[in-house]
Order: sequence, then structure tokens, then C-alpha cells
Amino acid sequence: MKLQGRNLSIHMHGDDVALLHLELQHLGLPIPDDELWAALFGPRTLRAVMDFQNEDNGGQVLTFASHIRRLKARVLRGYSALAVL
Repeated sequence: MKLQGRNLSIHMHGDDVALLHLELQHLGLPIPDDELWAALFGPRTLRAVMDFQNEDNGGQVLTFASHIRRLKARVLRGYSALAVL
């Protein structure tokens, strides 16, 4: 995945943030339209990342790269489930 090894933080914007938004949305986590349109890592994107951390890891904080690997695995599992249907 293209985001591995990159550090994203609040108030950043650009293609990497847009890709993060896409991955979070695939997992059903809400991203507000204003942050989507601006490709902005705003407070609601931060909240979505924190919600993912808490949901997926029992409240443990992992590195961003490990989150991206988990996101990718979950998305790919979803695609596999769709192929079986």
C-alpha cells in the first residue's frame, strides 16, 4: 500500500490523506464531506483513526504503518467475501 512508511497527522492534506479516507470509508468509518473534498486530515478523520484503533486493538495504540496493514487486510477480506457471493 502506498501509505506505508508515511507519517500523517492532523491538518495535513493531499493524496495520502485522500487514500486514508478511502480506506477508512471502506471500513464503514464516517468522514465528513468537508474533510473529504479538501483531502484534509481534520478532527473527524483523527476521530475515525482513533475509533479504528480502539475497535480493532482493544484500545492499544499501534504504529500508523501497522494500521495501514490491518486496513488493507480487512479490505481485502471484504473483497474476497464479495467474490464468494
